[in-house]
Amino acid sequence: MIGFGSVVRYKDSFFIFLGQDEETTYAAKILDHDLTRELLVLRQRRDRQPHNPINQSTALCFVILNTKEFRDQAAYLHNTDAHLTGKFEKHVNGGLDNQDIEALKSEILDDPAYPPRLREIVTKYFS
Repeated sequence: MIGFGSVVRYKDSFFIFLGQDEETTYAAKILDHDLTRELLVLRQRRDRQPHNPINQSTALCFVILNTKEFRDQAAYLHNTDAHLTGKFEKHVNGGLDNQDIEALKSEILDDPAYPPRLREIVTKYFS
């Protein structure tokens, strides 16, 4: 069964399933190590500019994963409702470790920039 934290494969990329309603599947894209490094540099630049409008969006929102297969790669949380628009398959390893699941859950629930519907789905999943 696919649930929050399940790793799925779609169009030659890996994603983390976050939730689903009748119209939308929410997922975080797992970035490779090079893109993860670029994202970390961009976040450091952003952090030096606290009044930058990008701070109010999810453009630089991500969690660095600890799960063995994806260690030190980013789960990119921008446009979580736009990634999985067709059929996807569950990845063999199943999902993330508990530390990563908690980090994703906290990131989504603590930041009001995420879509309200995603926040509702995650809250319901963990209640």
